[in-house]
Amino acid sequence: MKLKIITMFVFALILLGCTTSDKPKISSETPYPTIDTFYCSIKSIEKKYDYYDVKLDRIDFLFSDAAQKAMIEDGLLEKDEWPLNDYYLRNKEIVIENFKFDNSVQIIMQTYSHNDEGEFNWNQTISIADFLKVFDRTDGVSYINHPFNIICNGNKILVIKERYIP
Repeated sequence: MKLKIITMFVFALILLGCTTSDKPKISSETPYPTIDTFYCSIKSIEKKYDYYDVKLDRIDFLFSDAAQKAMIEDGLLEKDEWPLNDYYLRNKEIVIENFKFDNSVQIIMQTYSHNDEGEFNWNQTISIADFLKVFDRTDGVSYINHPFNIICNGNKILVIKERYIP
C-alpha cells in the first residue's frame, strides 16, 4: 500500500513538472535590435548635456556601372562617358536626421594622419575628442559633406568609418 501511495505521489510530481503554464513565453513581438548601415555626410556634431547630437544626411555611394547609370540619369554624363575615379556620391534629396553617439562608438578614419613617407594611416581608430577636432579644422581641410559609413542601432551610432575618396 505504501508503495502505491509513493508511486502515485512521484507520478503526480512528474505531471506537475511537465505542465507548460508556468514556462516563460516568447512573444513574436519581442523587439530585437535593428542594426542599419548606410553612407552619409555629417553636417554637424554638437555636445549636449550628456550626449553628442550628430546631424547627418544619407547619401548613395555608387560604383562603376551603377555610378555611370545614376550620373547619366542626373544629367552629369553622356552615355559614352564614365565617372571620374569610378564612383559617384549621389544625394537626390537632403534630409537631415539626428543621431547620438553610442557610449562605445568606434570612429575609424582613413585620412586622419600619415606616416613619414606621406602615406595615410589606414583604419586609424580615434577618440570622439579627436573626431570633433576634425570638424573644427581651419586649415582648409573640411570633413563636412565628406562620406562616412555609419552602423547604428536605432538612433545610436555604433561605428563611424570614413570612406576614402581619391
